[in-house]
Amino acid sequence: MIIGIIGGIGLSMINTRLLGKELYGDFKFIQNFFTFAQVFLTVGIYYSGGRMIALQKDPEKIREFYGTFFILTALISLVLIILGGIFALFEERFFDNSLKWVIVACLPLSFVFPFQLCLEQLLQGDYKIYTLSFHRLAPKILNIIILLFLYTYFEYKLVSNLEVFLLSMALPTVLIILSLRPKFTNFKYNFRILLKENKTFGNPVYTGVIFGVASAQIASFSLSYFLDNSNVGFFALAITATTPLAVLPVAFGTTLFKDFVSLKRIPPNIVFYTLGIGLFTLVIFLLVIDIIIRWLYPSDFSPVINLCYLTAVGSTFHGFGDFINRFLYAKGKGKILRNSNFILGAINIGGYVGLVYFCGINGAALTKLIAGFAYMINMFIVYFIYIKVSKNKAYI
Repeated sequence: MIIGIIGGIGLSMINTRLLGKELYGDFKFIQNFFTFAQVFLTVGIYYSGGRMIALQKDPEKIREFYGTFFILTALISLVLIILGGIFALFEERFFDNSLKWVIVACLPLSFVFPFQLCLEQLLQGDYKIYTLSFHRLAPKILNIIILLFLYTYFEYKLVSNLEVFLLSMALPTVLIILSLRPKFTNFKYNFRILLKENKTFGNPVYTGVIFGVASAQIASFSLSYFLDNSNVGFFALAITATTPLAVLPVAFGTTLFKDFVSLKRIPPNIVFYTLGIGLFTLVIFLLVIDIIIRWLYPSDFSPVINLCYLTAVGSTFHGFGDFINRFLYAKGKGKILRNSNFILGAINIGGYVGLVYFCGINGAALTKLIAGFAYMINMFIVYFIYIKVSKNKAYI
């Protein structure tokens, strides 16, 4: 994770210097479209899949589950490509840019987005932490290497930058899929099991994710619509810079995910350790972020500094909330997670539309802070209610 943080910072530094604020905004706008669209297409099956694999003890059956999910992911990827083509035809009517042909050029490799999301959930369910680490880290390292080579000898273009970004995700994804040795037998039987699990767990989580996670992507569209894609890039860079603060608590939850299935509660020492490390990292970040941004990025990106102060606090709060989320997710509390995300989604939609309209890009950063705090408080409240109810049931 530490290497990934360094790699992410290095990659954003290269991209901002190669692209400038306008094209970097275009780059993030297109990336966020595919990220936003894929969430709606998965209908919760990956959340169900992670839990199904976590509960499964038979290695051969786990390979079958992988095969079933990869078949479904291929179908989802096809739908995403079609949806991307439709968006490319009409997006210029709503946004002040000329990105139609750039989006079309990205479509063949856009299949990687659903597969990335699929592996993220299944690998943690299978407790393949090292493979999951490779899944998160390899694309960044590969992207940096290709970019440095490519623009040493060839002329820069936005399309080629996006193609390198997608290819850098696709190659490690294919390697991981091959290493898992999926079996494509018993698809119908496994699919019926998935439908049953998805009805009670995946669908509620999926509904919550649409409100909680997908609603956060609205910022790219509202900033592009009310302002321009340069501001999309500023906000995206602020989120990139502060995302490690959210990822740190989640890393503990991801590592313990399979253990959470059988634990009655999160060990208090783990909770205090996570909170302590997270708050310490936040304080260090706030002290040095001004220097780091001015040192790493072009002067055109100086507006990102003020945004980082707000998004850093919001990301830290959100990370603490996601840590508790991991425990409830492992317990199969899909409806609880769904209801919690309703609150997060309402704040995101109201803030990323209303506050952006009235306060511009600062409204987006303020929304990140408010949403992160509300999400954390809500997760802790839900967790303590769950623990209390579980104790009462144990006494009965």
